[in-house]
Amino acid sequence: MQEQKPLYEWVTIPGLGHTKLLTLSRSTNHDSYDAAGSKTPWWMVGMKKSGKDVFSSTIDGKAGDADLSKMAELFGFYEGMRRECSSESTGPLWTSEMTRHDDCILYIPNGGYAADLENAMYKGEPIETTTIVCLGWFAGKLQQYINLTFTDSYLVDKIDDLDRVFLRLRILEKSHTFTPYDQRKATSSGKSVCAMKFTEDRGSTS
Repeated sequence: MQEQKPLYEWVTIPGLGHTKLLTLSRSTNHDSYDAAGSKTPWWMVGMKKSGKDVFSSTIDGKAGDADLSKMAELFGFYEGMRRECSSESTGPLWTSEMTRHDDCILYIPNGGYAADLENAMYKGEPIETTTIVCLGWFAGKLQQYINLTFTDSYLVDKIDDLDRVFLRLRILEKSHTFTPYDQRKATSSGKSVCAMKFTEDRGSTS
């Protein structure tokens, strides 16, 4: 029987010290009974720069408002945020500090768009929107149940890794939408939305 290989692996990001990113394995052999295979994307990412889509894929279809033919597979990513508060937890300064978003790291296929993104980094051009979606099948319908959208971000690092590339983005504005679906009916009971403008320290939820 074929030895089962892990679905995920830790990848060290060159040039960023000892930073590691949890990613989908390069191997397509995730089943113990088949030595070869292929997989459809679980996570995908789209970008718009100067009003145009940066990526494209052979996947034809939509998941909600996401056009998958204009997105790329996302092998791994990191994004995190925190509120930096005063240590005076009983005083008026506890809520006076700022909210901070770490740089977002994307791990995607290394395609022809990489040079265009690198050029945008040199010129300091903003990336109008970056959208990350998590896909799932519910009662035979493809839906996105997680959506992260970053607005007016800036590329600060581009690191080639053979047929893949790391992108590090400086985030100015973010929205996070989670949509639960009924597994049998593919119906949704509503959405949870959180949004934040980090340059203004102003957020909203719904």
